[in-house]
Amino acid sequence: MYFTTIFVFMFTEFLHTYRGKLVVVGDWGVGKTSVVQQFLTNGTAFPKNYSMTLGAEISTKQVKIPEQDESVELVIIDCSGKEVYNDLLGSIWENASLLLAVVDVTREDSYKRAKTVIEQVKAKNPDKRIPGIVLANKTDLINRRVVSSKVGSDLAVHLGLLYFEASAKDNSGIEEPFFYLANECHKLHAETASSMADFA
Repeated sequence: MYFTTIFVFMFTEFLHTYRGKLVVVGDWGVGKTSVVQQFLTNGTAFPKNYSMTLGAEISTKQVKIPEQDESVELVIIDCSGKEVYNDLLGSIWENASLLLAVVDVTREDSYKRAKTVIEQVKAKNPDKRIPGIVLANKTDLINRRVVSSKVGSDLAVHLGLLYFEASAKDNSGIEEPFFYLANECHKLHAETASSMADFA
């Protein structure tokens, strides 16, 4: 199994920093790595050539929480879309805080694959609420699109997730899903801290 670790540091100090484990899943070739790289580099590093992820790639980035002296450090785990790695990735999916499932609007089969993987991640985290998103990528390929927004939205609702659309190539709609997930992670930490205070 191969793991690549990439660290992106933002040199800004906050009073409090929380950490969230974000697993990025989806079929091979849907653009998971491109989405992650565009987010990490603020839209400056769209991969020109396809490179398959072997196992998982781990990176980090801090996200400032609006109107708060706090931030969330997202530990982003970009998981291979090849089913051969599923057994090995199972241990990585455990204790996930957040979930980002990427699908390809030009490939209907990628939605079916995403549904399966999302259910597998949830099975590794029973009795735990994991905020998540179905992110429909490659919206720039207008003439090749075969899956409507409604189909993607319905899938997300069925799985208890939110639906976003993006184009990694155009760096369009990339930041919003990550910012949403960071804010959800912050809310979860705040709720936990509040519950602990009640018992203090």
